[in-house]
Amino acid sequence: MLSPTEKVLLQELLEISTLPESTLTYNELMGFMFGLAITPIYIDRDEWLDAVFGEEPCKRCGEQGYRPISDSLTQIYSVFLARQEQGQLHFPYPIEILKEVHIDEIRDWVSGLEEAFSLRPDIWDPEAEGNFANFSDAELEELFFCMMVIQGLADPVEVKFFLERIPDEVFNELFSAYDLESGEKDRNFQALMLGALPLAIQALQNFSQKMRAVIPEHVQPTSISVLQHHSLANAANQPGTLPVPRKDHKKSNIIQVDFNNKVISAKQPAALRPKSEPAPFYQLKISIKDAKPPIWRRVVVPGAITLAQLHQVIQVSMGWFNAHLHQFTIDNIDYGPVDYPIGDEDQYDENAFTLHRAARNVQKSFQYIYDFGDYWQHQILIEKRFTDSGTADNDASIKVIKGRRACPPENIGGIWGYQEFLEAYTDASHDDHATMVEWAGPDFRPESFDKNEIDEVNRILSSIRIS
Repeated sequence: MLSPTEKVLLQELLEISTLPESTLTYNELMGFMFGLAITPIYIDRDEWLDAVFGEEPCKRCGEQGYRPISDSLTQIYSVFLARQEQGQLHFPYPIEILKEVHIDEIRDWVSGLEEAFSLRPDIWDPEAEGNFANFSDAELEELFFCMMVIQGLADPVEVKFFLERIPDEVFNELFSAYDLESGEKDRNFQALMLGALPLAIQALQNFSQKMRAVIPEHVQPTSISVLQHHSLANAANQPGTLPVPRKDHKKSNIIQVDFNNKVISAKQPAALRPKSEPAPFYQLKISIKDAKPPIWRRVVVPGAITLAQLHQVIQVSMGWFNAHLHQFTIDNIDYGPVDYPIGDEDQYDENAFTLHRAARNVQKSFQYIYDFGDYWQHQILIEKRFTDSGTADNDASIKVIKGRRACPPENIGGIWGYQEFLEAYTDASHDDHATMVEWAGPDFRPESFDKNEIDEVNRILSSIRIS
Protein backbone atom coordinates (compact mmCIF):
# COMPACT_ATOMS: atom_id res chain seq x y z
CA MET A 1 0.00 0.00 0.00
CA LEU A 2 2.68 2.50 1.04
CA SER A 3 6.26 2.93 -0.10
CA PRO A 4 9.08 2.11 2.35
CA THR A 5 9.73 5.86 2.75
CA GLU A 6 6.08 6.57 3.61
CA LYS A 7 6.06 3.67 6.06
CA VAL A 8 9.15 4.96 7.88
CA LEU A 9 7.67 8.46 7.95
CA LEU A 10 4.45 7.19 9.52
CA GLN A 11 6.29 5.20 12.15
CA GLU A 12 8.38 8.24 13.06
CA LEU A 13 5.28 10.43 13.38
CA LEU A 14 3.62 7.92 15.70
CA GLU A 15 6.72 7.61 17.86
CA ILE A 16 6.79 11.32 18.75
CA SER A 17 3.50 11.07 20.63
CA THR A 18 3.60 12.06 24.29
CA LEU A 19 0.67 9.72 24.94
CA PRO A 20 1.80 6.40 23.41
CA GLU A 21 -0.90 4.45 25.24
CA SER A 22 -3.56 6.49 23.39
CA THR A 23 -1.78 6.62 20.02
CA LEU A 24 -2.55 4.17 17.25
CA THR A 25 0.18 1.71 16.31
CA TYR A 26 1.31 1.49 12.69
CA ASN A 27 -0.95 -1.49 11.93
CA GLU A 28 -3.87 0.18 13.70
CA LEU A 29 -3.23 3.29 11.62
CA MET A 30 -3.34 1.28 8.40
CA GLY A 31 -6.73 -0.15 9.37
CA PHE A 32 -7.86 3.30 10.51
CA MET A 33 -6.95 4.90 7.16
CA PHE A 34 -8.70 2.04 5.36
CA GLY A 35 -11.83 2.67 7.42
CA LEU A 36 -11.71 6.42 6.73
CA ALA A 37 -11.32 5.80 3.00
CA ILE A 38 -14.35 3.52 2.71
CA THR A 39 -16.57 5.68 4.93
CA PRO A 40 -18.95 7.41 2.49
CA ILE A 41 -19.03 10.71 4.39
CA TYR A 42 -16.36 13.36 4.81
CA ILE A 43 -14.57 13.42 8.18
CA ASP A 44 -12.75 16.60 9.07
CA ARG A 45 -9.01 16.19 9.32
CA ASP A 46 -8.75 17.63 12.83
CA GLU A 47 -11.29 15.08 14.02
CA TRP A 48 -9.48 12.00 12.78
CA LEU A 49 -6.07 13.39 13.80
CA ASP A 50 -7.36 13.52 17.38
CA ALA A 51 -8.37 9.86 17.04
CA VAL A 52 -4.88 8.89 15.81
CA PHE A 53 -3.01 10.54 18.68
CA GLY A 54 -5.66 10.50 21.40
CA GLU A 55 -5.15 14.26 21.79
CA GLU A 56 -4.84 17.37 19.67
CA PRO A 57 -1.35 17.36 18.05
CA CYS A 58 -1.14 21.17 18.01
CA LYS A 59 -1.38 21.25 21.81
CA ARG A 60 1.57 18.92 22.03
CA CYS A 61 4.02 20.43 19.57
CA GLY A 62 2.71 23.87 18.64
CA GLU A 63 1.47 25.09 15.28
CA GLN A 64 4.90 24.76 13.66
CA GLY A 65 5.14 21.09 14.54
CA TYR A 66 1.47 20.42 13.91
CA ARG A 67 1.54 21.35 10.22
CA PRO A 68 4.04 18.66 9.03
CA ILE A 69 2.19 15.98 11.01
CA SER A 70 -1.23 16.88 9.67
CA ASP A 71 -0.06 17.39 6.09
CA SER A 72 1.87 14.10 6.03
CA LEU A 73 -1.00 12.05 7.42
CA THR A 74 -3.47 13.81 5.12
CA GLN A 75 -1.33 12.95 2.12
CA ILE A 76 -1.34 9.29 3.17
CA TYR A 77 -5.11 9.50 3.61
CA SER A 78 -5.35 10.74 0.01
CA VAL A 79 -3.49 7.62 -1.17
CA PHE A 80 -6.10 5.40 0.48
CA LEU A 81 -8.95 7.50 -0.93
CA ALA A 82 -7.54 7.38 -4.45
CA ARG A 83 -7.21 3.60 -4.34
CA GLN A 84 -10.74 3.27 -2.99
CA GLU A 85 -12.17 5.41 -5.81
CA GLN A 86 -10.17 3.46 -8.41
CA GLY A 87 -11.38 0.12 -7.04
CA GLN A 88 -7.85 -0.82 -5.94
CA LEU A 89 -8.24 -0.70 -2.15
CA HIS A 90 -8.33 -4.27 -0.84
CA PHE A 91 -7.91 -6.13 2.41
CA PRO A 92 -4.08 -6.33 2.71
CA TYR A 93 -3.52 -9.74 4.30
CA PRO A 94 -3.55 -13.19 2.64
CA ILE A 95 -5.74 -14.93 5.20
CA GLU A 96 -5.12 -18.47 3.97
CA ILE A 97 -1.47 -18.78 5.04
CA LEU A 98 -1.17 -16.63 8.13
CA LYS A 99 1.72 -16.82 10.54
CA GLU A 100 1.11 -16.18 14.24
CA VAL A 101 2.61 -12.70 14.04
CA HIS A 102 0.24 -11.78 11.22
CA ILE A 103 -2.79 -12.68 13.32
CA ASP A 104 -1.71 -10.08 15.87
CA GLU A 105 -1.18 -7.56 13.06
CA ILE A 106 -4.66 -8.26 11.72
CA ARG A 107 -6.20 -7.74 15.16
CA ASP A 108 -4.46 -4.35 15.36
CA TRP A 109 -5.58 -3.54 11.80
CA VAL A 110 -9.19 -4.43 12.62
CA SER A 111 -9.00 -2.40 15.83
CA GLY A 112 -7.95 0.64 13.78
CA LEU A 113 -10.74 -0.03 11.29
CA GLU A 114 -13.29 -0.12 14.10
CA GLU A 115 -11.88 3.14 15.47
CA ALA A 116 -12.47 4.81 12.09
CA PHE A 117 -16.02 3.43 11.97
CA SER A 118 -16.62 4.78 15.48
CA LEU A 119 -16.22 8.33 14.13
CA ARG A 120 -19.45 7.81 12.16
CA PRO A 121 -21.64 5.31 14.04
CA ASP A 122 -24.68 6.72 12.23
CA ILE A 123 -23.20 5.28 9.02
CA TRP A 124 -21.90 1.93 10.24
CA ASP A 125 -24.24 0.93 13.06
CA PRO A 126 -26.86 -1.40 11.50
CA GLU A 127 -29.35 -0.38 14.21
CA ALA A 128 -28.94 3.38 13.66
CA GLU A 129 -32.07 5.31 12.78
CA GLY A 130 -32.79 7.15 9.56
CA ASN A 131 -30.03 6.12 7.14
CA PHE A 132 -31.22 2.77 5.90
CA ALA A 133 -34.62 3.39 4.33
CA ASN A 134 -33.28 2.44 0.90
CA PHE A 135 -31.75 -0.84 2.06
CA SER A 136 -33.45 -4.21 2.18
CA ASP A 137 -33.65 -6.39 5.28
CA ALA A 138 -31.15 -8.77 3.67
CA GLU A 139 -28.67 -5.93 3.11
CA LEU A 140 -29.02 -4.74 6.71
CA GLU A 141 -28.59 -8.30 7.95
CA GLU A 142 -25.43 -8.54 5.89
CA LEU A 143 -24.19 -5.27 7.41
CA PHE A 144 -24.86 -6.66 10.88
CA PHE A 145 -22.84 -9.79 10.22
CA CYS A 146 -19.97 -7.77 8.76
CA MET A 147 -19.87 -5.62 11.89
CA MET A 148 -20.07 -8.79 14.00
CA VAL A 149 -16.91 -10.02 12.26
CA ILE A 150 -15.17 -6.69 12.95
CA GLN A 151 -16.13 -6.56 16.60
CA GLY A 152 -15.50 -10.27 17.12
CA LEU A 153 -11.87 -9.77 16.07
CA ALA A 154 -11.32 -6.33 17.59
CA ASP A 155 -12.65 -7.29 21.01
CA PRO A 156 -12.66 -11.11 21.45
CA VAL A 157 -13.08 -10.79 25.23
CA GLU A 158 -16.46 -9.15 24.77
CA VAL A 159 -17.54 -11.91 22.43
CA LYS A 160 -16.37 -14.73 24.70
CA PHE A 161 -19.27 -14.31 27.15
CA PHE A 162 -21.71 -14.47 24.24
CA LEU A 163 -20.10 -17.64 22.87
CA GLU A 164 -20.31 -19.43 26.19
CA ARG A 165 -24.09 -19.01 26.13
CA ILE A 166 -24.56 -20.64 22.71
CA PRO A 167 -25.24 -24.39 22.94
CA ASP A 168 -22.74 -26.47 21.00
CA GLU A 169 -25.39 -27.93 18.72
CA VAL A 170 -26.65 -24.43 17.79
CA PHE A 171 -23.11 -23.20 17.13
CA ASN A 172 -22.33 -26.17 14.91
CA GLU A 173 -25.60 -25.71 13.01
CA LEU A 174 -24.89 -22.04 12.41
CA PHE A 175 -21.50 -22.82 10.90
CA SER A 176 -22.26 -26.20 9.37
CA ALA A 177 -20.64 -25.14 6.07
CA TYR A 178 -17.24 -25.24 7.78
CA ASP A 179 -15.15 -28.13 9.05
CA LEU A 180 -14.79 -27.32 12.75
CA GLU A 181 -12.92 -29.00 15.55
CA SER A 182 -15.36 -30.13 18.21
CA GLY A 183 -15.12 -28.71 21.72
CA GLU A 184 -13.08 -25.60 20.79
CA LYS A 185 -15.85 -23.06 20.31
CA ASP A 186 -13.83 -19.92 21.06
CA ARG A 187 -10.93 -20.94 18.83
CA ASN A 188 -13.31 -22.03 16.07
CA PHE A 189 -15.16 -18.72 16.23
CA GLN A 190 -11.96 -16.71 15.90
CA ALA A 191 -10.87 -18.84 12.94
CA LEU A 192 -14.26 -18.30 11.31
CA MET A 193 -14.05 -14.55 11.86
CA LEU A 194 -10.56 -14.45 10.30
CA GLY A 195 -11.71 -16.51 7.33
CA ALA A 196 -14.77 -14.30 6.82
CA LEU A 197 -12.89 -11.01 7.22
CA PRO A 198 -11.84 -10.40 3.57
CA LEU A 199 -15.40 -11.03 2.34
CA ALA A 200 -16.80 -8.85 5.13
CA ILE A 201 -14.48 -5.99 4.14
CA GLN A 202 -15.54 -6.29 0.51
CA ALA A 203 -19.20 -6.32 1.55
CA LEU A 204 -18.65 -3.16 3.63
CA GLN A 205 -17.04 -1.45 0.64
CA ASN A 206 -20.06 -2.40 -1.48
CA PHE A 207 -22.37 -1.09 1.24
CA SER A 208 -20.44 2.19 1.29
CA GLN A 209 -20.90 2.65 -2.45
CA LYS A 210 -24.65 2.18 -2.08
CA MET A 211 -24.75 4.54 0.89
CA ARG A 212 -23.19 7.32 -1.20
CA ALA A 213 -26.38 7.47 -3.25
CA VAL A 214 -28.29 8.80 -0.23
CA ILE A 215 -25.58 11.11 1.16
CA PRO A 216 -25.25 14.72 -0.09
CA GLU A 217 -22.26 15.15 -2.37
CA HIS A 218 -20.76 17.99 -0.31
CA VAL A 219 -20.07 15.60 2.58
CA GLN A 220 -18.67 12.73 0.50
CA PRO A 221 -14.90 12.12 0.51
CA THR A 222 -12.80 12.81 -2.56
CA SER A 223 -9.19 12.09 -3.44
CA ILE A 224 -8.84 14.92 -5.96
CA SER A 225 -7.07 16.95 -3.32
CA VAL A 226 -7.58 16.09 0.31
CA LEU A 227 -5.58 19.11 1.44
CA GLN A 228 -7.79 21.35 -0.68
CA HIS A 229 -10.86 19.52 0.57
CA HIS A 230 -9.79 20.26 4.14
CA SER A 231 -9.62 23.99 3.34
CA LEU A 232 -13.06 23.86 1.75
CA ALA A 233 -14.38 22.07 4.81
CA ASN A 234 -13.11 24.85 7.06
CA ALA A 235 -14.71 27.42 4.79
CA ALA A 236 -17.95 25.46 4.88
CA ASN A 237 -18.25 26.14 8.59
CA GLN A 238 -18.46 29.90 7.99
CA PRO A 239 -21.84 31.68 8.01
CA GLY A 240 -23.91 31.28 4.87
CA THR A 241 -22.43 27.93 3.79
CA LEU A 242 -23.36 24.30 4.34
CA PRO A 243 -21.68 22.83 7.46
CA VAL A 244 -19.65 19.65 7.38
CA PRO A 245 -21.18 17.20 9.90
CA ARG A 246 -19.03 16.41 12.90
CA LYS A 247 -19.81 14.18 15.83
CA ASP A 248 -18.28 13.68 19.24
CA HIS A 249 -16.63 10.33 19.77
CA LYS A 250 -14.75 8.31 22.32
CA LYS A 251 -12.08 5.67 21.95
CA SER A 252 -13.28 2.25 20.65
CA ASN A 253 -16.46 0.22 21.08
CA ILE A 254 -18.80 2.96 19.81
CA ILE A 255 -20.38 0.44 17.45
CA GLN A 256 -22.19 -2.10 19.59
CA VAL A 257 -23.56 -5.30 18.12
CA ASP A 258 -26.32 -7.08 19.98
CA PHE A 259 -24.98 -10.61 19.60
CA ASN A 260 -27.56 -12.15 21.94
CA ASN A 261 -30.57 -11.01 19.94
CA LYS A 262 -29.20 -11.42 16.43
CA VAL A 263 -26.71 -14.14 15.76
CA ILE A 264 -28.60 -17.21 16.92
CA SER A 265 -31.72 -16.52 14.89
CA ALA A 266 -30.15 -15.01 11.77
CA LYS A 267 -28.94 -17.04 8.83
CA GLN A 268 -25.43 -16.62 7.46
CA PRO A 269 -25.57 -13.84 4.79
CA ALA A 270 -24.52 -14.51 1.23
CA ALA A 271 -21.39 -12.36 1.46
CA LEU A 272 -19.98 -14.50 4.26
CA ARG A 273 -20.78 -17.92 2.86
CA PRO A 274 -17.85 -19.91 1.50
CA LYS A 275 -17.86 -19.83 -2.27
CA SER A 276 -15.72 -21.10 -5.08
CA GLU A 277 -15.49 -20.06 -8.67
CA PRO A 278 -13.46 -21.39 -11.56
CA ALA A 279 -10.32 -19.38 -12.21
CA PRO A 280 -10.36 -17.57 -15.56
CA PHE A 281 -7.57 -17.59 -18.10
CA TYR A 282 -5.16 -14.66 -18.18
CA GLN A 283 -3.58 -12.98 -21.17
CA LEU A 284 -0.37 -11.35 -19.94
CA LYS A 285 2.14 -9.10 -21.62
CA ILE A 286 5.57 -9.55 -20.00
CA SER A 287 7.92 -6.64 -20.73
CA ILE A 288 11.45 -5.89 -19.55
CA LYS A 289 11.36 -2.48 -17.97
CA ASP A 290 13.36 0.32 -19.67
CA ALA A 291 14.24 -1.84 -22.69
CA LYS A 292 14.50 0.30 -25.84
CA PRO A 293 13.42 -1.02 -28.29
CA PRO A 294 10.90 -2.97 -26.20
CA ILE A 295 11.47 -6.64 -25.32
CA TRP A 296 8.25 -8.47 -24.50
CA ARG A 297 6.20 -11.66 -24.71
CA ARG A 298 2.43 -12.12 -24.80
CA VAL A 299 1.35 -15.32 -23.05
CA VAL A 300 -1.90 -17.05 -22.14
CA VAL A 301 -2.02 -19.04 -18.90
CA PRO A 302 -4.81 -20.51 -16.76
CA GLY A 303 -5.51 -18.58 -13.56
CA ALA A 304 -5.04 -21.87 -11.69
CA ILE A 305 -1.32 -21.83 -12.45
CA THR A 306 0.83 -21.35 -9.34
CA LEU A 307 3.20 -18.42 -9.15
CA ALA A 308 6.07 -20.92 -9.09
CA GLN A 309 4.82 -22.28 -12.41
CA LEU A 310 4.32 -18.77 -13.76
CA HIS A 311 7.98 -18.16 -12.91
CA GLN A 312 8.83 -21.13 -15.16
CA VAL A 313 6.64 -19.69 -17.93
CA ILE A 314 8.42 -16.34 -17.71
CA GLN A 315 11.87 -17.96 -17.75
CA VAL A 316 11.11 -20.12 -20.78
CA SER A 317 9.14 -17.57 -22.78
CA MET A 318 11.63 -14.74 -22.24
CA GLY A 319 14.70 -16.95 -22.72
CA TRP A 320 16.32 -16.74 -19.28
CA PHE A 321 18.32 -19.66 -17.82
CA ASN A 322 16.74 -19.72 -14.32
CA ALA A 323 20.19 -19.23 -12.79
CA HIS A 324 19.36 -16.48 -10.28
CA LEU A 325 16.86 -15.54 -7.58
CA HIS A 326 13.50 -14.01 -8.42
CA GLN A 327 10.47 -12.44 -6.77
CA PHE A 328 6.91 -11.40 -7.63
CA THR A 329 5.33 -8.28 -6.17
CA ILE A 330 1.55 -8.39 -6.60
CA ASP A 331 -0.69 -5.79 -4.98
CA ASN A 332 2.18 -4.80 -2.66
CA ILE A 333 2.74 -8.38 -1.45
CA ASP A 334 5.97 -10.27 -2.22
CA TYR A 335 6.02 -13.91 -3.34
CA GLY A 336 8.95 -16.15 -4.14
CA PRO A 337 10.73 -19.41 -3.28
CA VAL A 338 10.58 -19.79 0.50
CA ASP A 339 13.96 -21.52 0.59
CA TYR A 340 15.62 -18.34 -0.68
CA PRO A 341 13.84 -15.30 0.79
CA ILE A 342 14.85 -11.85 -0.42
CA GLY A 343 15.89 -9.31 2.23
CA ASP A 344 14.41 -9.07 5.71
CA GLU A 345 10.76 -8.71 4.71
CA ASP A 346 8.31 -11.61 4.76
CA GLN A 347 7.94 -13.36 1.43
CA TYR A 348 5.03 -15.67 0.76
CA ASP A 349 5.50 -19.08 -0.80
CA GLU A 350 4.96 -18.89 -4.55
CA ASN A 351 3.99 -22.56 -4.55
CA ALA A 352 1.03 -21.86 -2.27
CA PHE A 353 -0.63 -19.21 -4.44
CA THR A 354 -2.24 -19.42 -7.84
CA LEU A 355 -2.06 -16.50 -10.22
CA HIS A 356 -5.78 -15.85 -9.84
CA ARG A 357 -5.67 -16.02 -6.07
CA ALA A 358 -2.83 -13.49 -5.87
CA ALA A 359 -3.88 -11.20 -8.74
CA ARG A 360 -7.65 -11.43 -8.89
CA ASN A 361 -8.02 -7.86 -7.55
CA VAL A 362 -5.19 -6.40 -9.63
CA GLN A 363 -6.59 -4.11 -12.31
CA LYS A 364 -3.53 -3.43 -14.47
CA SER A 365 -0.14 -4.96 -13.74
CA PHE A 366 2.28 -6.46 -11.27
CA GLN A 367 6.08 -6.92 -11.08
CA TYR A 368 8.51 -9.78 -11.46
CA ILE A 369 12.23 -9.33 -10.74
CA TYR A 370 14.88 -11.75 -11.94
CA ASP A 371 18.55 -11.69 -10.86
CA PHE A 372 18.98 -9.23 -8.01
CA GLY A 373 22.48 -8.43 -9.28
CA ASP A 374 21.52 -7.38 -12.80
CA TYR A 375 18.02 -6.56 -11.49
CA TRP A 376 15.86 -7.35 -14.49
CA GLN A 377 12.49 -5.77 -13.75
CA HIS A 378 9.56 -7.21 -15.68
CA GLN A 379 6.21 -5.48 -15.86
CA ILE A 380 3.43 -8.05 -16.23
CA LEU A 381 0.40 -6.36 -17.73
CA ILE A 382 -2.95 -8.11 -17.35
CA GLU A 383 -4.41 -7.52 -20.79
CA LYS A 384 -7.58 -9.53 -20.24
CA ARG A 385 -9.24 -12.34 -18.31
CA PHE A 386 -11.55 -14.81 -20.02
CA THR A 387 -13.27 -18.12 -19.29
CA ASP A 388 -12.46 -20.15 -22.43
CA SER A 389 -8.87 -20.88 -23.43
CA GLY A 390 -9.90 -21.96 -26.93
CA THR A 391 -8.50 -25.43 -26.29
CA ALA A 392 -9.91 -28.59 -24.76
CA ASP A 393 -6.80 -29.17 -22.64
CA ASN A 394 -5.97 -26.68 -19.91
CA ASP A 395 -2.28 -27.58 -20.11
CA ALA A 396 -2.20 -26.72 -23.81
CA SER A 397 -3.51 -23.27 -22.96
CA ILE A 398 -0.10 -22.27 -21.53
CA LYS A 399 1.36 -20.69 -24.61
CA VAL A 400 3.20 -17.74 -26.06
CA ILE A 401 1.21 -16.08 -28.82
CA LYS A 402 3.50 -13.20 -29.73
CA GLY A 403 6.73 -11.43 -28.78
CA ARG A 404 9.39 -8.94 -29.77
CA ARG A 405 13.17 -9.08 -29.70
CA ALA A 406 15.59 -11.56 -28.16
CA CYS A 407 16.27 -12.02 -24.47
CA PRO A 408 19.45 -10.26 -23.27
CA PRO A 409 22.42 -12.48 -22.33
CA GLU A 410 22.68 -13.45 -18.67
CA ASN A 411 25.12 -11.55 -16.42
CA ILE A 412 25.35 -8.64 -18.86
CA GLY A 413 24.94 -5.99 -16.16
CA GLY A 414 21.22 -5.32 -16.32
CA ILE A 415 19.37 -3.20 -18.85
CA TRP A 416 22.03 -0.48 -18.94
CA GLY A 417 24.82 -3.01 -19.36
CA TYR A 418 22.80 -4.58 -22.17
CA GLN A 419 22.49 -1.22 -23.95
CA GLU A 420 26.28 -0.83 -23.83
CA PHE A 421 26.70 -4.41 -25.02
CA LEU A 422 24.43 -3.76 -28.03
CA GLU A 423 26.43 -0.69 -29.03
CA ALA A 424 29.61 -2.73 -29.15
CA TYR A 425 28.08 -5.93 -30.59
CA THR A 426 26.29 -4.24 -33.51
CA ASP A 427 29.09 -1.80 -34.42
CA ALA A 428 32.05 -3.49 -36.11
CA SER A 429 34.16 -0.36 -35.55
CA HIS A 430 33.62 -0.34 -31.79
CA ASP A 431 36.72 -1.05 -29.69
CA ASP A 432 34.92 -3.83 -27.78
CA HIS A 433 33.15 -5.35 -30.78
CA ALA A 434 35.36 -8.45 -31.08
CA THR A 435 35.23 -9.10 -27.33
CA MET A 436 31.42 -8.91 -27.26
CA VAL A 437 31.03 -11.16 -30.31
CA GLU A 438 33.35 -13.72 -28.77
CA TRP A 439 31.46 -13.56 -25.48
CA ALA A 440 27.87 -13.75 -26.84
CA GLY A 441 28.61 -15.73 -30.00
CA PRO A 442 28.28 -14.62 -33.63
CA ASP A 443 24.69 -15.88 -33.97
CA PHE A 444 23.08 -13.63 -31.37
CA ARG A 445 20.29 -11.67 -33.07
CA PRO A 446 18.96 -8.99 -30.70
CA GLU A 447 16.04 -8.08 -32.97
CA SER A 448 14.73 -11.62 -33.46
CA PHE A 449 11.91 -13.58 -31.89
CA ASP A 450 10.26 -15.47 -34.74
CA LYS A 451 7.64 -18.16 -35.23
CA ASN A 452 10.14 -21.01 -34.96
CA GLU A 453 11.26 -19.74 -31.58
CA ILE A 454 7.64 -19.37 -30.43
CA ASP A 455 6.94 -22.97 -31.49
CA GLU A 456 9.96 -24.23 -29.56
CA VAL A 457 9.00 -22.24 -26.47
CA ASN A 458 5.45 -23.62 -26.58
CA ARG A 459 6.78 -27.16 -26.95
CA ILE A 460 8.67 -26.70 -23.68
CA LEU A 461 5.75 -24.99 -21.97
CA SER A 462 3.47 -27.91 -22.84
CA SER A 463 5.29 -29.97 -20.19
CA ILE A 464 3.94 -27.76 -17.36
CA ARG A 465 0.99 -29.52 -15.72
CA ILE A 466 -1.68 -27.65 -13.79
CA SER A 467 -3.11 -29.63 -10.88
